[in-house]
Amino acid sequence: MAFGYNRKRLVVDLTNMKTRSEEPDEVWYRKYLGGWGSIAYHLLNMVDADVDPLGPENVLVMSTGVITCLLYTSDAADELDGV
Repeated sequence: MAFGYNRKRLVVDLTNMKTRSEEPDEVWYRKYLGGWGSIAYHLLNMVDADVDPLGPENVLVMSTGVITCLLYTSDAADELDGV
């Protein structure tokens, strides 16, 4: 595995007050590259296209990229990006 990844993701479910740790394989990291790729993956797989932007079924994703080090990007589905 290339430098820049710690190979773990923390998933926080604020509705049920639960957390879990995930360890995707190297193929996942090579395909989505972290940062915006990771955000896009999670939004497309976790949120329906017609979700209420401020509703409880929406998600907030924060993800670091390989080059960003400690900086992170975040996004949520909203009516402006059409997701």
